Amino acid sequence: MLMWFPILILAFSAISAYRLKNQIWCTFRRRDRTKIEKFAKQGQNRIEFDGGWYHVRPERTTLIMWTKGIHAIVPTWVRSLDYRHDSALPLDPNTFSNTWETPEARKNLNKQEDISAFFQGNRTALVGKTKQGMLERLVPILTIAGFLIVGYMLWRQQGQIDQVGFGINTIQKMIMDYAAK
Repeated sequence: MLMWFPILILAFSAISAYRLKNQIWCTFRRRDRTKIEKFAKQGQNRIEFDGGWYHVRPERTTLIMWTKGIHAIVPTWVRSLDYRHDSALPLDPNTFSNTWETPEARKNLNKQEDISAFFQGNRTALVGKTKQGMLERLVPILTIAGFLIVGYMLWRQQGQIDQVGFGINTIQKMIMDYAAK
């Protein structure tokens, strides 16, 4: 039993470290010097604190020693971002400076960016600079091939239709000759 206990601790810490690998620990400091902490995923563009959007910038991460949970026994390194209430960008780890824009202003700018991105998408669709799938590229060729196949079938049937018409004319002529006698 004593041998299994360290193995279980190492297994749980390895699983937890694997889950923490693609996450960034974000720390937000409010005006009243209280701190909010939560995780963001690696590919996430923004995170929300107190009703404002803050940018997740992986290039501004620092490494911290994670000692919470099972990692109090087996610590691991986790990427971290620090935010302040007066900037939507995380603090630069080299200078600890931030920018002028506030999260509230950034949230309003995002609405304008969404509308401009929508219209840019419409312009792109009208100009036609989008990638076409294989089926979309083959539709004109398939249409022409369909017309050629239908034309060939009609041409092949033309001789048979003439033969049926000739047969009907022959039968009518025989009936007319028989009726004339």
